[in-house]
Amino acid sequence: MVETIIEINKITKVFKIPHERKTTLKEYFVSAFSHRTYEQFHALREVSFSVREGEFLGIIGRNGSGKSTLLKIIAGILQPNSGRIAVLGSIAPFLELGVGFQPDLTARENVYLYGAILGLSRTAIDQKFDSIIKFAELENFVDQKLKNFSSGMQVRLAFSTAIQSDADILLVDEVLAVGDADFQRKCFNTFDRLKREKKTIIFVSHDLGSIERFCDRVVFIEGGKVKNIGKPREMITAYGQSFTDTTPENIEARATSGIYITKVAFSNEQGEEKKTFKTGETIRIKIFCKTNRAVHNVIFGLEFANEQGLLLSGINMGIDHLVVEKVEGEKQVEFIIQNNPFLDGMYYVTPAVADKSGDLIFDRVERIFRFYIANENQKKYFGFIQFPYTWRF
Repeated sequence: MVETIIEINKITKVFKIPHERKTTLKEYFVSAFSHRTYEQFHALREVSFSVREGEFLGIIGRNGSGKSTLLKIIAGILQPNSGRIAVLGSIAPFLELGVGFQPDLTARENVYLYGAILGLSRTAIDQKFDSIIKFAELENFVDQKLKNFSSGMQVRLAFSTAIQSDADILLVDEVLAVGDADFQRKCFNTFDRLKREKKTIIFVSHDLGSIERFCDRVVFIEGGKVKNIGKPREMITAYGQSFTDTTPENIEARATSGIYITKVAFSNEQGEEKKTFKTGETIRIKIFCKTNRAVHNVIFGLEFANEQGLLLSGINMGIDHLVVEKVEGEKQVEFIIQNNPFLDGMYYVTPAVADKSGDLIFDRVERIFRFYIANENQKKYFGFIQFPYTWRF
């Protein structure tokens, strides 16, 4: 019989946010004699669920939904205001870049320090030290101070140390996005191994492909509450729909030099407006704009980024030697993606309009328009795109 290893019962966490912001010593001194007022922020509201031994559990939700706060409570770093949590077993938390590290110590010293925090004895660290450094690809930097490391080097060292722990439960937050593609591949290979070994893992990520690939169940958190718990595909679809429901239709006019973008609309091949598409489905993207004077010889462009902000593609009319000769009053430009290659996830669109040289940007709206892709293909691809391919042998 599978045992419940973590039981979370009606966990609530409230943070007090002061209304006054103090930046000088004088302000702090004066405030000591005045009444301070606070605003309460409910990071978590009566969150309840259980985790089974050997389960790979995913947690998804928007930024600020309470995911990281929840992991810190499970790890014992934060205490809830109310509710109860029971954990049967030891925990290795890998939550935030640099937690437990000391920047003025060397990589070698930090491995021993962080390992001790994770419950590893000095003898155990001695035995595993070479493999930790090799996995982190830091053989040439062992005796350099951590403050001279890039964020990617630090996250490699932290993860490499954390996975050496013999803890029963591993908590992993969205820090793997800092590593490069090769290191992420090694991390995911480690996840495959831990999953085979029936380790209990709680995984917070915006990488929906990884969530579906590894997780047995997924907890969808919204506004500090558990919105739903279920199979990865069902929760990913619900998560994507929650975004598209709140995508702005129009944006306010802004002072620009001639043209401003007012709206971006998404529709299918038949022209039906929608924001959720399947991989391979046609996506029509209309850019609406207005002018306060006649503007000649302009080009429109679009950038596509994933939820982590990684630029996936950028295109503009100038690349195809196209130009709109005159824009006056209201104008619409449509960009059509036939057989869209995007895999599961949320994608942001940044529209822009410029003169034909591209040097003068009339308007650009950064990543507030978005659409969601739900790939229902039985073939499970990984990453962000599904490109056309043929096998030959």
